[in-house]
Amino acid sequence: MNKDFAQKAYEKLEMARRNHERLKLMIANDARTGEEVMILMVGTRPIARILQEPNDLEPNFKKTELVAPMWERASKLDERQSVQDFDQDELTVTAVIDGHLKSVGL
Repeated sequence: MNKDFAQKAYEKLEMARRNHERLKLMIANDARTGEEVMILMVGTRPIARILQEPNDLEPNFKKTELVAPMWERASKLDERQSVQDFDQDELTVTAVIDGHLKSVGL
């Protein structure tokens, strides 16, 4: 698993958790395809694209069990709260994610 992607995913999850009252769905245009899509927003920040065909995905529960403790530990150490706070790197979180991924071989 790519460390940068894992950290971005963690940050999107934490933005949603810590700002849940600002969550909303919006219609957006995909610049690459021209399609209209649905996205999940925290305030004015897009954090996820809503899947139209989620049944095409097969969750990997084993790998998720390996990384879930990493996200929980990072969450406890992360002092960022607002969406804008997440624009700044949190070196402690980066170290937790990098170290955990290496320790479990991902």
